[in-house]
Amino acid sequence: MITEDIDISWKLQLRHWDIFFEPRALCWILMPETLKGLWKQRLRWAQGGAEVFLVNLRRLFHWQHHRMWPLFLEYACSTLWAFAYAITILLFILSRLMPLPDNLAVHSLFPPEFTGMLLGLMCLLQFVASLYIERRYEKRSPNRCYG
Repeated sequence: MITEDIDISWKLQLRHWDIFFEPRALCWILMPETLKGLWKQRLRWAQGGAEVFLVNLRRLFHWQHHRMWPLFLEYACSTLWAFAYAITILLFILSRLMPLPDNLAVHSLFPPEFTGMLLGLMCLLQFVASLYIERRYEKRSPNRCYG
């Protein structure tokens, strides 16, 4: 496995171990220093996540592993979203180069007015939720971000 930390986490959870977030944990890490390095890191993480997902896919459908179903659903939805977005961009480019049937042509990459507003609202709600969750661990988090 290319991402052993995710692999170990899944193995432990599939054996009914509980995994919790430890906010005081400290570790030494290497961070990418260039945009190319960041791209390679993200690609490696995506590949590792896909490997772990595919290796454990059959096990997820057994009732004894039902506690992993939300994780499975989140991974499946985010992967589906990524492929749908890539196909949308491809269809947008193709519709600029050649005529496509109306049901395949993508005329704009921007969402319609109401959909865009709804997307923006969901983004703000996620931001507020993240600040709410983070306040337990970082007492001065909003002040540090805006002060």
